[in-house]
Amino acid sequence: MENTNIYICTHKDFSVPEGLKGNYTIITDGTELTQQYPYPVTKADNELLPMKHSYSEGVMLYDVWKKDTTSQYIGINHYRRYLQSQFFDGEDENVLPMPFAFNLYAQYAGCHNILDLLECKEIIEKYFPNYSTNVVGFSPCNMAILEHSIYDEWCAFLFGVLEIFNERKKLYTEEDVRNYVVNYFPEDKIDYQSRLNAFLMERISTIYFANKFDGKKIRHSQIIMTNG
Repeated sequence: MENTNIYICTHKDFSVPEGLKGNYTIITDGTELTQQYPYPVTKADNELLPMKHSYSEGVMLYDVWKKDTTSQYIGINHYRRYLQSQFFDGEDENVLPMPFAFNLYAQYAGCHNILDLLECKEIIEKYFPNYSTNVVGFSPCNMAILEHSIYDEWCAFLFGVLEIFNERKKLYTEEDVRNYVVNYFPEDKIDYQSRLNAFLMERISTIYFANKFDGKKIRHSQIIMTNG
């Protein structure tokens, strides 16, 4: 997998699990790591940083989109979540997490503010009419290994939808997001629900993957959880 670069997204120091194979780069949300790592370490630096809690790994996914111009395949992992396929050698190919058999909208309604996802649905139908919003299943965690051109297309779609959503809601900083979600959730849920953009990213990504790979060969991988 010489032409593949897998990014491990993190906001803190962590333990790299044994058994990873391939080319890896650790990328942080701007945090300075203090431990030594077996892979190169870089820091995200882009216009999403004022909302880095809301975007979570999205800040790093965005940074990779803008700055990695050479990898043939690009992968996204988290410091405590890894696609199982990365623990053994394999050919370069598009890999997605094993989807959950959830209704995308009903599941979001049970965990978050469904009005936000419905607004993203309306944005997609208006500005990206080639994408069907009637999808089956849920691809979690904003993780994937994709051909460079597909990664670019994914990010253009994903951040294009969120840019319109944030502009509509006037969300430009962490304080804006907190002031927004406090209208829908009790105080003890505000920090969690302020990860608004990351939660929406998972669902917008599910819509993208369902449209992009409908009827096409794709490898699905289990997600390995670690303690970080």
